[in-house]
Amino acid sequence: MTELPVPLHYERSLTQWAERTAEPASNVAHQYALLREQITGRLAPDTYGTPDFLHAVRRHRMLEQVRDAARTGRKVTLR
Repeated sequence: MTELPVPLHYERSLTQWAERTAEPASNVAHQYALLREQITGRLAPDTYGTPDFLHAVRRHRMLEQVRDAARTGRKVTLR
């Protein structure tokens, strides 16, 4: 196993955290910055915001489709 670099599009412009990216709180700070951009409408159109309840519902539906496909042996198209 090897550590992978964090893609640049995951980083937010938080100048106060620029030298502190190794700290665990850096991830939390970036998520709050992403949420702020999502709420204020400054998030780019093709950018996902912070996970919400709908995200969880979609993920659970997808997992249910995978379980059904495994149980029945049929191929399914994930929605």
